[in-house]
Amino acid sequence: MVVAQKLADHMSFRMLSILLLWLLAAPVRAEFHGVIIQGLSGNHDYAEQFELQTGQLERAAMNLAASEHVHVFRGASAGRETLQKFFSELAEKTDPEDSIAIFLVGHGSFDGLEYKFNIRGPDLTGADIAALMNALPSRRQLLVNPGSASGAILEMLKNDASRIVITGTRSGNERNATRFGAYFSAALADPAADLNKDEAISVKEAFEYAERRVADYYETEGSLATEHSQLAGDRSAGYLLARLGVPQAPEDDPRLAELMQRRETLDGEILELQLGRDSLNEEEYFSRLQELMIDLALLDGEIEKIREAGPDAR
Repeated sequence: MVVAQKLADHMSFRMLSILLLWLLAAPVRAEFHGVIIQGLSGNHDYAEQFELQTGQLERAAMNLAASEHVHVFRGASAGRETLQKFFSELAEKTDPEDSIAIFLVGHGSFDGLEYKFNIRGPDLTGADIAALMNALPSRRQLLVNPGSASGAILEMLKNDASRIVITGTRSGNERNATRFGAYFSAALADPAADLNKDEAISVKEAFEYAERRVADYYETEGSLATEHSQLAGDRSAGYLLARLGVPQAPEDDPRLAELMQRRETLDGEILELQLGRDSLNEEEYFSRLQELMIDLALLDGEIEKIREAGPDAR
């Protein structure tokens, strides 16, 4: 009994110490920024499809970030100059620790020399997209460009150290409209995409889900696939894109939005630790894992208290 009590006291002191360090720590918290750019559709059917994809991506991003960090551009707001101005401002107010995910919803074209993402007015070229992303300080960048001819920009944009790039085709010569984008956005709300059953969808899980669905489609149709998706970049398994079963944080509750951001950061740290387990000895691994799990439990407790209090108490 004495030993058990000492252990309990030690754990209580340890948890209190961790909590105090967490509250008093000076480092800036990493934040998630989601940018969705919806291009031209060309016809009514594609317009409906692109609008659906944009909505799915936006809802997933809103469960990871405060509303002011989720940006959707469509129609007149998705012009080249407007986007260049936005990314210039984003580069100034983000830090290297922040995560920035950019989703291009629409058609692309390739003339053998230059890739273009089709928007109102002058199109965004591959060089434009590279310049916008290279100017961002974030070391956790994601670009998802699932449309036609998107593979043309893979070599130009990939950077394994800080950037994950997903394209819907393997080259600019696959110019037909793709199905990959619809499946990728659908993955962010589908439990079938959650292969490790952690109630979250990583970039890797969303990619593999969409890849499987595309393959199933062409097999069912009995036709030759006209699209072959590509993923370049490290740590796609540790980059979270969505949570399952989590209600969207109300826009008027900044406390809950901030807690959800911190939870996303912790989820990512736990995944990174698990992926790097082979580089640590057993004591180091389990010690760090214990610390992260305690932090996560404390954070989940705060989130649950706010939810239980209901909107009237906010």
